[in-house]
Amino acid sequence: PATTCTLEGFKEAEHTWVEVVAVNTVGEGTPSEPIDTTIVANRPAAPENVTAELTKRNVVVTWDAVPTSGALELMGYTATLWSDENNGGWVGQCATTTEATCTIEVSKVDGPLYVSVRARNELGWGDTSNPRTLVTSTG
Repeated sequence: PATTCTLEGFKEAEHTWVEVVAVNTVGEGTPSEPIDTTIVANRPAAPENVTAELTKRNVVVTWDAVPTSGALELMGYTATLWSDENNGGWVGQCATTTEATCTIEVSKVDGPLYVSVRARNELGWGDTSNPRTLVTSTG
């Protein structure tokens, strides 16, 4: 019968060789031919703990840094400001390469604002933070 197992402790995008050895009460069998494999890397996870504060005409957005995906370096973040909690209503955007904060300039505030953040690595953009975070005002 086919048998599977999960090997842990590898970094994503790491190159490695894998051999399989059968073991029973008599002892270990002969190792299989080595299999050349690369651990699959992923796009970044969605940023978490997003906060946003409106100060005068700027929205300062912060979030927890996203862990790197193994050997793939994080290339940056984009924070997007919305006038709608769920659909559309784009207001503005800011981008950063490594900092988990950026500032979006706002020319006019006519109601509640929401923000979302996403990260990018060599494979592309990861998931967007969800749900959109309500912007709080400091006066």
